[in-house]
Amino acid sequence: ANLVYNPPNRWGELPFAGRSFDLTWCWAALWYIQDPAGLLAELARTSRKLVFVAMPNNFQVGYWLRKLVIDREFFAHHDESWTDIGRIRRILEANGVQIIDQGVLDVPPWPDTVMPANEVLKRLGIRSKQLEEQFTGDGWRWSTMAYYLGQEPDLYERVMKYAWLDRAPLPWQVKAIWAHHRYLLGRVRE
Repeated sequence: ANLVYNPPNRWGELPFAGRSFDLTWCWAALWYIQDPAGLLAELARTSRKLVFVAMPNNFQVGYWLRKLVIDREFFAHHDESWTDIGRIRRILEANGVQIIDQGVLDVPPWPDTVMPANEVLKRLGIRSKQLEEQFTGDGWRWSTMAYYLGQEPDLYERVMKYAWLDRAPLPWQVKAIWAHHRYLLGRVRE
C-alpha cells in the first residue's frame, strides 16, 4: 500500500482521479476533520462502485453517557451534527450515491463510551476493588494486532462470545439502542 498524505485543509480535494477505487469509505472521522461535506463528495467522486460511511451512533446509551456525564469536553470541541446519518445520506445522494443499505455495526451488550471500562468507573465515582480487578490487567487487554500476529489466536473466540446481540434476529432499529455505530452503504450512479 502507498501512503498518500493529504493536508488537513484539503479533504474536499483528494489527490485521486475520479472513479479510482471500487470502494471508498470513512470510518467515524467526519466530526474530526475540517470539511466533512467535502470529503463525502470526494468519496462519491473517487468511487467506481460503492461508498461506505460509518459514524458513532448518537442513539445508543453510551453516547449519551459520554456526552452528558463522563466526557463533556470532547463534545465541546467536535461537531456533533456529523453523527446525523440523515445529513450524511442527503450529502451522498446529492453527489450521485444511491443508498442500498443502512444499519448498525458493533453491537456488544455494553455502552460505547470510547474509553476503558475502569476509566468510566472512575469518572462516575464508582470505587470497587472487585470491578477494578475485573476491568484491568492482562485479562482485560485485547490487542487486535496480537491476534493477527498469531500471539493471541484465541482472541476471536473471546470477542465473539459477546456478539450475541449483533447476531440476534432483531431489526437494526432495535439494536440501535446498544449499537456503537450506524452506517450507510451506497452505490455510485452511472
